[in-house]
Amino acid sequence: MDFEPSKAYTIAFKEFRNSMRNRLVIGILLIMTILALAISYFGAAPGGRVGFVGFDVAVVSLISLSIYLVPIIALTLGYDTIVGEFEGKTLELLLTMPLNRLEIYLGKFLGLAMTLLVSIGGGLGLAGLLMVWKIGIERVGDYLFFILSTVLLGVSFLGIGLMVSAMVRERSKAVGWVIFIWFFFVLIFDLLLIGLLVWTEGRIGAGLFGLLLYLNPADVFRLINLTTIEGVKTAYGLATLVEGSVSIPLLYTVQLLWIVLPFLAGLLFFIRRSY
Repeated sequence: MDFEPSKAYTIAFKEFRNSMRNRLVIGILLIMTILALAISYFGAAPGGRVGFVGFDVAVVSLISLSIYLVPIIALTLGYDTIVGEFEGKTLELLLTMPLNRLEIYLGKFLGLAMTLLVSIGGGLGLAGLLMVWKIGIERVGDYLFFILSTVLLGVSFLGIGLMVSAMVRERSKAVGWVIFIWFFFVLIFDLLLIGLLVWTEGRIGAGLFGLLLYLNPADVFRLINLTTIEGVKTAYGLATLVEGSVSIPLLYTVQLLWIVLPFLAGLLFFIRRSY
């Protein structure tokens, strides 16, 4: 059966409508807006100030929020997509329709990516509009770059979550994998790198260290903001070790690879598995 993009788009819009019907998009959007405003308002509190100081200060404060919250939102959206329909017996019905598996998988991925774009990007965007009203548009470009990198971070973890959903046959196993993946990339990975630095007594080169950071989409997100936003350079530890040795096009390429490769791996699982 030939691939027809229109069928994938139809599935994508169906997934997005389901998210809207479940008020998932609105819920995430409101959470991101409120948290972004609160963290931006109190971001300069350690320096004895409160209020919206500037977009560079806001981004420094929001990076930690994004690193912890966005991956778990994206993984939660993706992990149940395939295995949930398999356990609910609706996947069998979907596979009997005149659709090939690429159309189904791509459609679900695009629909959930739209959900992330509208909810996370929209939430941060609404917070940004209020900050523009309060402090003007100076350095607003930094904030727009931050929104773009945050959405890319979410889509990369969405691909990982969808891959897990296509890989397992039980929802409980998918939940276990998602929890492990979140802990590994958000918490454990950097601790391992710190241990490596201690073990090698700091002799590991910046080039090799940068390559190791590329193995974690959360660290790539940090590096993107470190490279593009001046105010972030003094705020985030491991990423500052490779400052000046990376380029923005390379970082965005690596982040896109973290979207494409998990998507292709999940698609392969979905195509080869018998349901």
